[in-house]
Amino acid sequence: MFASESTSFDLIEAEFMREVEPGEMVVVDAKGLRSVRPFTEEGRRFCVFEHVYFARPDSIIDGRSVHRVREALGQQLAKEHPVEADVVIAVPDSGTAAAIGYSHATAFATTRDSSALTTSGAPSSSRSSPSATSVCGSSSTPSARC
Repeated sequence: MFASESTSFDLIEAEFMREVEPGEMVVVDAKGLRSVRPFTEEGRRFCVFEHVYFARPDSIIDGRSVHRVREALGQQLAKEHPVEADVVIAVPDSGTAAAIGYSHATAFATTRDSSALTTSGAPSSSRSSPSATSVCGSSSTPSARC
């Protein structure tokens, strides 16, 4: 069986053997199973969207947990782009681990509940809690970077 994510094997209780390497083609035909590398080897690259958006958080890519990579990316984002804020909200769901990482690297709370926001991105006073008064910046001076 071949699958795009390691979690597919968990669903059917199959054993994960290895990842198909970049530039590798696995062929199954009347001759059996073989690995072919039809292209000149280039420097190794990966699609960042696999870690950031496409992959399930419980997947393993290049031997690393997608969830843990996303958390580390959130921590790095907090170091490289600090902001004044009250709360970190993950949008879309694939951003949850990054929001947790950002939160761990800062003193900000994190929540998955974006219902406290109005369509303008500002908090709705009737629905927001006192401890989570805005997504970015303070409630009196929202940050333009949000």
